Formats: sequence, structure tokens, C-alpha cells
Amino acid sequence: MKIYLIRHGETDWNKKQLLQGREDIPLNNTGMEQARICGNAFLNLPIDGIVSSPLKRAYKTASEIGTILGISDIAIEPDLIEKDFGKISGMNHAQRDAFYKSNQEDGAESFEQLSKRAYQVIYKYCTSSSFENLLMISHGAFIGAALSILSEYKIDSASLRLKNTSINILEYKQGKISVEDYNISPDDFMSFVK
Repeated sequence: MKIYLIRHGETDWNKKQLLQGREDIPLNNTGMEQARICGNAFLNLPIDGIVSSPLKRAYKTASEIGTILGISDIAIEPDLIEKDFGKISGMNHAQRDAFYKSNQEDGAESFEQLSKRAYQVIYKYCTSSSFENLLMISHGAFIGAALSILSEYKIDSASLRLKNTSINILEYKQGKISVEDYNISPDDFMSFVK
């Protein structure tokens, strides 16, 4: 089984480099176009299903991809939601740095909690579904944590900058989930699968 873990398309908060947690920010026009390009990247693969985070930016990305692939039944999976960033959500880099210098507690979901949630939801679909090729649409911090734990920490989520609509390939084989490749742009993916 292969899972294609995809980050949602661009939002205005992404463009402004604001930390985007569980706020329900929609895709902007660029994000909509990115989602369509991403959908086209999968036209030559037999995709069995699409599962999405409940947040608008992920679900709209999933539905745009689904429209291109002829898949209208997009399942919502609450555990694919983005990390809860607590008090720092909505801040830019300078504001976050200032917040942490003041020694305040952010109240965010810990990396351990996030990576455990990511592993559990991916493992659930690997072991309880009949899909051969599944698309999962989620978020940057969630996908970074998943890649980190599934690569046995060879991928450093702290320094990883996932592109919007980047494609990350997971394989489930003989009871083990492994990372086949990650942070692939849809354009590069099209040549990758030919």
C-alpha cells in the first residue's frame, strides 16, 4: 500500500509567513491552482480514496484533487488536523522569537503528542483499509512530524520546509511504514511516476 501525504495549497497566512495552526483559513487563488496542478499529477495512478483534515484549506485541496480524479467521496479524518500551536498561532517569525525570549508557555501540542497522533492515524489506515493508493491531505507540522517518526528521525522536522501541495510518499509493507520520498513538487512528481 502507498499513502501519498500531501500538504494543502497556499493560504494568505502562508504567503504572509504567519504560523497557521487550527485557524480555519481558506485557500487563496494560488492555493486553488496548486491543488489543481497536484490533482493532475495523479492522473496516471489508480487512486482508491482521499482522506482529509477537517480544516478548509486541506478539505478544499482534497476536493479540487478529487474533482480532477473523479473522486467525490472525500472522507474527513479529524486526526489529520494541524498541530495546535497555542498562543503562538498567527504570529510571524519575529513575534514568535520575542514570545519565546519572554519565557512564556505557548500551550502548544508537543512534538511527542503530534508525532504519536500522526503515526496512529496513518497506521490505522494502513491496517484497516483495503486501499492500495490513498491520498491524505494534511498540514505542514503534522506531515513533518509524521516524516520524522516514520524515518526514525532521519528527517528533521524542525528544519524541513514543506512546500504547499508537496507530495510525500509512504509505503506500508510487511507491517512497517516507511518513507519512500518527501517534499516532492507536483511537477517533479509527474516525471517521478512516469
